[in-house]
Amino acid sequence: MATCASAPLASSVEKTNGAKLSRLLIDGGTTVLRNIFDHYHHPANLVTDLNSHRKTLRSLLRGRILKKPQWDLLFPPSGVAPDSRSFDITLLFLLLTNICGLSCPSSGWHSKPHASDNSF
Repeated sequence: MATCASAPLASSVEKTNGAKLSRLLIDGGTTVLRNIFDHYHHPANLVTDLNSHRKTLRSLLRGRILKKPQWDLLFPPSGVAPDSRSFDITLLFLLLTNICGLSCPSSGWHSKPHASDNSF
């Protein structure tokens, strides 16, 4: 049995720090996006707000942009009220860009902003 000098799965300080940074960005980013989303769609009004955007959300589902498990978080089959705390960063971004009335940046949602752009 041969051993590899630098196994791809071997831990290192750099890999550990990279994993910590990724976790911070995902967890912190999710919290920030959720706070913004909750500002536009207050948790107490979430059911009403989502129902008012049902046509848009259904279109995203038909276009395979919104996935069925995400749809089920928005409109739980059990009838339980949705909770934005169960939304991940991907779903929050999708909702912010489609049902919160935010203006699309000049470079588009999926492009880096211009270096001089310091807007929210």
